[in-house]
Amino acid sequence: MSGVVTISGKNLKYEPPRKRLHEEIMSKPDATLHNPAPDYLRGLLDKAGLSQRKAAHTLGVSERMMRYYLVPADNADYREAPYVVQYALEQLAAEDSPTSSGKERELTKSIKL
Repeated sequence: MSGVVTISGKNLKYEPPRKRLHEEIMSKPDATLHNPAPDYLRGLLDKAGLSQRKAAHTLGVSERMMRYYLVPADNADYREAPYVVQYALEQLAAEDSPTSSGKERELTKSIKL
């Protein structure tokens, strides 16, 4: 439903909103999107099909730190996960997306923190 729209006497081309392409979602890190909520991070682990142990080893963090990131925020052991951990988990979760290509999966596997 694209076309021309007239606003204040000016003809502007209208393009309807589109879904973000997978490449746009995976393209660049953006720390303004930092969400260290343990529930969100656990959801990423579930989507990626990773255990806490496997995720810790894949990301290069200790298993203990991964547990600290994933306990409820009101727990005395809770530590806020850095954005790079969140971003890497998002990439691993997106890896199995039906729109991701083999090349993107290989790039994602090579992420090192």
